[in-house]
Amino acid sequence: MKIRDSQYVDIHVEAITSDRANRSVSLEIEVKGCWHPDLKTALNTQLAQRYLHENRSPFGIFLVVWFLCEKWHDQDTRKAQVATSSLDLSRSIFHDQAHLVLRATGANIRAFVLDGTIP
Repeated sequence: MKIRDSQYVDIHVEAITSDRANRSVSLEIEVKGCWHPDLKTALNTQLAQRYLHENRSPFGIFLVVWFLCEKWHDQDTRKAQVATSSLDLSRSIFHDQAHLVLRATGANIRAFVLDGTIP
């Protein structure tokens, strides 16, 4: 879904509720790799303040895909850009950040860190 010129939500879900009102509800999903330079701020600035606010939707998912592992070659510049060295710490940070954003903006965001490491 296009938000403004050259800005698109990664995944936009729209559905009709099953209750008597048959209301339309939408959900915006923003996906980031664990190396993304805006990873620490995008849950609030990109998803809550832009995508959810401009779509007038209170529901979002911030999905971080975690790739940091031994098989990720040191020559890959993205590896050095990973902000934290722990999958569990990242899960805790984004969970807490989603709660802070809910209190500040009313945006109901769930944060998930998906383990994409190669065993």
